[in-house]
Amino acid sequence: MRYFGRHIGSHVLDAPHHGSKNGISAEAIKLIQPHTVIVSAGVSNQYGHPDTEATTLFKAHAQSWYSTNHGNGQSLVTHVSTVEVKTYKFQP
Repeated sequence: MRYFGRHIGSHVLDAPHHGSKNGISAEAIKLIQPHTVIVSAGVSNQYGHPDTEATTLFKAHAQSWYSTNHGNGQSLVTHVSTVEVKTYKFQP
């Protein structure tokens, strides 16, 4: 934020550090303004990622968020066009 400030932004955000509570700040996600957040985290991981503080930020600042650790794990495919962002979940 110090170097790029208001010039940073993205439609899709890969959640930093697997969605840990210290991975991203409210200030940063407000600047980025993602439409979709994707969290890469292992099923039943020992760290509890994604953290509830992080998911609260994702829910408040993005239209949708997805995590790979739901259920028995899932894969995500995201298609981005000039009109919309669509993410599809594929269960193993």
